[in-house]
Amino acid sequence: MSTKRVPLSRVAREPLSAAMQLLLETGETGPGDFEVLALARDTAGLRALWHAVKDEILAAWIAAHPGSRPHPWWAFCSPEPERRRLGGIGSARHEVLAVQPSVQFGVETDYVDTWDLLYYTGRQTDIYGHLIGAEFLGCDFLGIPYNASDPPRFESEAAFLRRLGLLSRAEAGRLTAADFEPERVTPGDAEEETRR
Repeated sequence: MSTKRVPLSRVAREPLSAAMQLLLETGETGPGDFEVLALARDTAGLRALWHAVKDEILAAWIAAHPGSRPHPWWAFCSPEPERRRLGGIGSARHEVLAVQPSVQFGVETDYVDTWDLLYYTGRQTDIYGHLIGAEFLGCDFLGIPYNASDPPRFESEAAFLRRLGLLSRAEAGRLTAADFEPERVTPGDAEEETRR
């Protein structure tokens, strides 16, 4: 499937639409704006647009959300792909299964669950009680299911930025000790958990 490329010269000269602004800040798309939906699927086009407008977007973002960065910054500018994991129980699925990492704002969002553990050890059943994944019976599955009582914890965005020397003095002055506290992650909700 081909995607429609947004002419960068046109976008860079016109004010950004609210939908385009949302995409460049959060990585989210709203319904109905097909140009933005196409751009969201066009990594090269999104990267080009981000680099054309990043100074403006970053300045506004940092003014409103000190100690954090918008979605495309994490995708295209972050010197490290993920924030440091500080603790908690649960294996990221990509560490033990042949799946792509699922990282939002520098935090892994997809973890092994109990279903994975049972399936990849040959003990999972279908809705009728029949074993499925029997070919894995007796296999050593190294994944550890996510534990809601002790969820994975990552350094905060502010701690990440400070560690890498990416906080300006003025931005750092607006942060509190709470901004540097580790963040607990709930699978699938990592984006909401890490946004202010």
